[in-house]
Amino acid sequence: MKRWRRRGWSPVTLVITVLLLLIAACAPQPAKQVYYYKGQLHVHSNTPTFLGIVNTDTPSCQTPEVVEDWYRALGYTFISITDHNTTTDDPGVGCDQAADPRCIVHINGQEDGWGCAHHLLAIGDRGSGEINPGECCDYLERGLDPTDGRMGTGDKAREVHNCLHDRIEDTKDRADVVFLGIHKLSGASPSPHERTWTTTEVRQFARYVTGMEILNGADTYLEMWDLALTGGAKIWGFGTDDCEDLIDGAEWHVGSENVEKYLDGYSPEDCRYQDGIDLGSCNRSWIVVTSSLGPAKNFFTSVERLNELRQDIVQNMLAGRFYAVVRSPDERPDGFDRKDIGPRLNINFDGDTVSVNTEEGVTPVPRWISFVGACGQELARVEGSTKAAYTLTGNELYVRVEVEQNRFGELYRAYSQPIFPSFDSGVTGTIEMCPGESSAAFLTIDFGCASRTFDIGGQSGRPTEFRVPLPKGSYSYSISSPRYGSESGTVNVGGGFTDLGTFTLQPQGGDCQSIMRD
Repeated sequence: MKRWRRRGWSPVTLVITVLLLLIAACAPQPAKQVYYYKGQLHVHSNTPTFLGIVNTDTPSCQTPEVVEDWYRALGYTFISITDHNTTTDDPGVGCDQAADPRCIVHINGQEDGWGCAHHLLAIGDRGSGEINPGECCDYLERGLDPTDGRMGTGDKAREVHNCLHDRIEDTKDRADVVFLGIHKLSGASPSPHERTWTTTEVRQFARYVTGMEILNGADTYLEMWDLALTGGAKIWGFGTDDCEDLIDGAEWHVGSENVEKYLDGYSPEDCRYQDGIDLGSCNRSWIVVTSSLGPAKNFFTSVERLNELRQDIVQNMLAGRFYAVVRSPDERPDGFDRKDIGPRLNINFDGDTVSVNTEEGVTPVPRWISFVGACGQELARVEGSTKAAYTLTGNELYVRVEVEQNRFGELYRAYSQPIFPSFDSGVTGTIEMCPGESSAAFLTIDFGCASRTFDIGGQSGRPTEFRVPLPKGSYSYSISSPRYGSESGTVNVGGGFTDLGTFTLQPQGGDCQSIMRD
């Protein structure tokens, strides 16, 4: 008799298969490999700016080819030449051969702000040729005092605000990444601003841009960044050179011995050490994009692969998967590898703990790893370790990481992007306004160095409840309306939400009954 085998899985086989799948799912997964791409997003060449005006601060021999070849020799994976109000074409340094290790990824860019007080960096610029920057949006033209925090609320201040907003939106229409160029202005500037953007402006326009410069050459703007972050701006921090002269102070012009040697194959190190020339702000500050895509050299094989790498870099910048690095201006010892990208930061956040790992082969142990929160306050510090972790207490508006490392005799500092935790605490309350009257109501919380204002609505003649998430802590607060008066007080926020009670906002100079009689 012929026996027929039943089709399907036997119970034993099914049980064993399920157990194997469960074991595989529970087994520790290998850590995802992190790749580091060093990039420069603010550097100038001798490309004529808007209307053909030549930037006299940039040497005539600082061609796009020389700029990109110089940065490529220093280990940069990508670069954006940001000439004033014009897009500089890709010079194609080393990218004309398959798998050429000399390649550097060119990302179109420009610096919008020639002759203006407010500068914008447009990265991934889809425009071409000369771009008219339009109106400068300066305060002086409208008779306003540009001092930080004194923009005012009148018609002229609104004109400045609307003008800047329009400029940002126009720039965003043609670029992937837009960030505020923060640097000191020289006495020749048409505006008496101390910086190109004030802290107040950064807070106001943060929602429209990707980030701001926190490092411009050797100049740092961390305090400004922390004030903006504390005040509610969710904005990434960029480090750039703003390099206008690769060999600062040198007689570097077409036909000079230095340039001829350099173009014949001399490295930037040879030029510097031979002539004792300091490189000023060049190769002083940069960003490092972290990616899981793979080694950059694997993408120098075709135009399609190069575009894939370029798009990955842009998307990681938009998502905040990068950090800024600055090196000290001290003299570098002989043998120092200037291709170095600085500390390698690998940061993870599981919703409860921020973990940092800087360990990589022969990388020197950091001097310290610091966790920084609101107002730039240090939350914790770990010294002499490649790893550190910080567990949230519920009091944090944000957490960012700083690392200082002595790499082969020179100090580096690296700054991560802020992490914004969610809150399961805060305040609730109810506001009442006069019947027949409507006006926006606002809750302002004072965090010490900066305040943050929340729109809590408000409907005429009807109680309106509000709920505002906040970290744990003690705060001064005020509830106000442009048409009505204000009430203020203090509150201790612990676990959960604290009820502030009911606020009856009366009109300024009267009460609800008088308005109803009128």
